[in-house]
Amino acid sequence: MTNHHNEETSENDLLKELETLKAEHNALLESARSILLHQDFTSSAKEIFSYCKKVTGATSGYVALLNKDGSENEVLFLDSGGRPCTVDQNLPMPIRGLRETAYRSLNGVYDNQFASSNWTKFLPEGHMQLDNVLFAPLIIENKVVGLIGLANKEGGFTERDLKFATALGDVAAVALRNSRNLELLKESEEKYREILETIEEGYYEVDLAGNFVFFNDSLCKMLGYESNEIKNLNYKEIHKNPDEVYKVYNRVYRTGEPEKSAGWSVITKDGREIFIEISVTLRRDDENKPIGFRGVARDITERKHREEKLEYLSLHDQLTGLYNRTFFIEELNRLTFSRAYPISIISADVDELKKVNDTLGHATGDQLIQACGNVLSNSLRKSDILARIGGDEFAVILPHTDESTAKKIAERIRFNVAAYNEEQPVFSLSLSLGWATATNKGVGLEEIYKKADKLMLNEKFSRRKETTE
Repeated sequence: MTNHHNEETSENDLLKELETLKAEHNALLESARSILLHQDFTSSAKEIFSYCKKVTGATSGYVALLNKDGSENEVLFLDSGGRPCTVDQNLPMPIRGLRETAYRSLNGVYDNQFASSNWTKFLPEGHMQLDNVLFAPLIIENKVVGLIGLANKEGGFTERDLKFATALGDVAAVALRNSRNLELLKESEEKYREILETIEEGYYEVDLAGNFVFFNDSLCKMLGYESNEIKNLNYKEIHKNPDEVYKVYNRVYRTGEPEKSAGWSVITKDGREIFIEISVTLRRDDENKPIGFRGVARDITERKHREEKLEYLSLHDQLTGLYNRTFFIEELNRLTFSRAYPISIISADVDELKKVNDTLGHATGDQLIQACGNVLSNSLRKSDILARIGGDEFAVILPHTDESTAKKIAERIRFNVAAYNEEQPVFSLSLSLGWATATNKGVGLEEIYKKADKLMLNEKFSRRKETTE
């Protein structure tokens, strides 16, 4: 139980980590994209700040630029997060306190005990309450030119928050200096690529035709290809069902809404089939025109196999490998409203199983049950549904089968039982059978099963009576 619980916990942690990485990657990409969409820095800064606040979990903050002589902050905009604040945003903000540390060191800083620290003495009267704060500097040519300030995150900030806010601070600095936009954007892109190369999940970008244009090493390892090989690949060449992929791509293209977790089968270079969980987001150019798709892919093959195994065990009998009672009842309910009428049901029961268990042991009894399952399986058609529904009880659903055909199948079962007993005289097999037919939906299949079971019990009782006489 403990190992299973730990496995689930670990999987949940991995899923949370993946969602966090997705949010960070999307924020970095969209923040960089905002530079090309907006000519004025304030518009770009507002978008960047919004992503920064959303990903880190901060509820308030601001973006400010350093004035010409480097003595004060000039606030571009401030978000109080709903907390009361009566300070005039146009008032000077001297470079002092924890803010000064970020400016002088050229590094981001945070303090999760800000409310009880000496830094509060630098706050002007009427300032909103600050439980914790984080400052990420905007740096151009090794000089701090502004700050992203974040505050009031429930539970406090982390080193990861600081690293992420610093990365967005770099993007904001690029937006501030349009004259050096391309150079600094490349630096930011390099940092982004470095982040992609450190994650275990695969990252990909494809054009509208589905050709890979960018990806990380993790995707190469996942698919078993070298980097130069994937550059020449189209998604149709690796997906087992490319039509399913096309439908998702087409829906994302038409609606603009991302697909968060599509599940697909992929064929690796060495021919193995793996299952991946993948996100799909539309890529756009500088003019906001769609140019392709991007997303994160995660290998969930082991999880998929576990789920399939659990599903199999939930619907199959472990001793015989046949369907179990749960599946049998589900099929009765499903076929009740189907077009498979007439539907016949055969009830079968192994005779004297208790006597075999008591005299020869349960291992021999299990062998007899398995033999019964094999005989029944070999007597039926592919469309018939055979289930072990109890210790010595079996049942068969015969779709599109009238009473006459059901009787012939029952006779075939008896013939195969006799043939088995000739080959295995030591452990002879005896079955009691009963069958009934529903010609239309007017009679419930559960009632038909009960009728077949009653007829089977009548045959069993008659056999016992003949034996005692």
